[in-house]
Amino acid sequence: MKNFYLSVLTVIIIMGFYAAAASGDDFSAVKPDPAPNRIATVDMAAVFALHPMMRYHDENTGLFIKPFNKLTSGAQLLNAIQERKDAYMKLKSSRAAEISRLVADMASVEGDIKKTNSRKVFEIASLSDKYETSLKEASDENAKKEIIKKRTLELAALESEFNKNLNALRVKYVDSKTALDKVYQSLTAAYYMSPAETEDMFKNIGREIKEAINFVAAKKGVLSVINMSRMLNDSFLLNAPGAAAKDSSSASKRLDLRAFALALEAGPDYTKILNFLQPPEAPKPDMSEAEKKYSETKNEMRLTSEINEYKSAYENRFKIIPLKELAHIMNANIVYGGCDITAPVIVYVFYKNGISKQHAEAVCGALNEVEDLDE
Repeated sequence: MKNFYLSVLTVIIIMGFYAAAASGDDFSAVKPDPAPNRIATVDMAAVFALHPMMRYHDENTGLFIKPFNKLTSGAQLLNAIQERKDAYMKLKSSRAAEISRLVADMASVEGDIKKTNSRKVFEIASLSDKYETSLKEASDENAKKEIIKKRTLELAALESEFNKNLNALRVKYVDSKTALDKVYQSLTAAYYMSPAETEDMFKNIGREIKEAINFVAAKKGVLSVINMSRMLNDSFLLNAPGAAAKDSSSASKRLDLRAFALALEAGPDYTKILNFLQPPEAPKPDMSEAEKKYSETKNEMRLTSEINEYKSAYENRFKIIPLKELAHIMNANIVYGGCDITAPVIVYVFYKNGISKQHAEAVCGALNEVEDLDE
């Protein structure tokens, strides 16, 4: 959260002494700007979480489910879901032998790693015991030093040899795991957009939200909009014991291969999508009162379900903050307007402490060079 609170402070006083600091006017004469609504806030996490297309985002895989046609009927949707399931099973069948081989390879290497580690512990302990006996039988200090030197060399050589073998086994395991991961990624094509398409979807959503912020900000005549998501998230974590640990472990960690395979086997959860796509049932002229009542009840239940999904998305909105695709957006403190007045603020602080403006500007110039290097 680098410079976050400073950014908030500097935006709040932006209409105040920036001109005075730059021009060298008397700072004590600067008055607060009384104009209302110059600064607005937005919870970017909430806006993203409630975006209609985010209901297609699958937390388990990190990918977007392939969107359906908004006008698709309920029966057609169910057929499309079954077709995707059939396509997945066909893909899986075509790679079944390869999956079995890679899983077996990984299990075999895991066994070899355990055996090698056990043998390493045993042989190092045996060698240490051997030299411990020799040390007890040593005739003098010189003999002991010689034994210790020899022990150190032999232990280092033995450990090095075992580590070499273990590293080779780990490389073999990682190679098999990477190959298996690629196979599972290829199976996602039945249900999901590709990683590149997922990234494009995030960008499209981001552009649409940015456009909305620009429109609303201009309409309301505000000069700057601050993203409050991280500040609200910090407050949420502070007031929810245990939430920080849960959030960091669940949102930032991708499923392991076994869990990923199980998620693919189960298929995506289409509940949120179905509620969103299926339109309310329109009453028909020839309906009886009982049928109309039943239709109204179904529509009310559907609306309640959809509202509950939006509530859930809002309550869990902070989970999207760690997503790498949204890092550049969630880390942005100011999302509309504003300018950096850090340097004039430093000049003012120096001025209040009897340091000349020229000296302060020289310091700020040096700090800017450091900032450029950091970037």
